[in-house]
Amino acid sequence: SPFIGIGIGLIHFKDSVDKVGTLVVNGEETSTNLAGNWIAGVNVLEDIDIRYRYFVADTGSNGVDNATAHSLMANLKFTF
Repeated sequence: SPFIGIGIGLIHFKDSVDKVGTLVVNGEETSTNLAGNWIAGVNVLEDIDIRYRYFVADTGSNGVDNATAHSLMANLKFTF
């Protein structure tokens, strides 16, 4: 059976740059931002599902886009 889901939360990250090409620089930034994801999938069998997840974090600033990720997963559930 198909399923969908959404989630919202916070992401904390640390970004650092030591050098660009041969130019030595020392830049560091830490931040806590809003993040969210959307999930859609289907249960193939009772204990197996396949799902797609889109993740986005509000990390964009100064001409840099927000962090995003696409993932496709297969899950196998074991019960004991």
